Amino acid sequence: MEGLYRKARDPVLRTHLLMVWRLSLGESTREVAHAVGYSHKWTKEIARR
Repeated sequence: MEGLYRKARDPVLRTHLLMVWRLSLGESTREVAHAVGYSHKWTKEIARR
């Protein structure tokens, strides 16, 4: 996951990969949402996908 995140050039994709990566490390959706500046609802949607 880290490798995909670091190689991504598209800023939206990069942020989504960061969210998934941090969630995979055990951070809560609220923590991740706060860290990346997205809403908790949107973070949950990205995680669901």
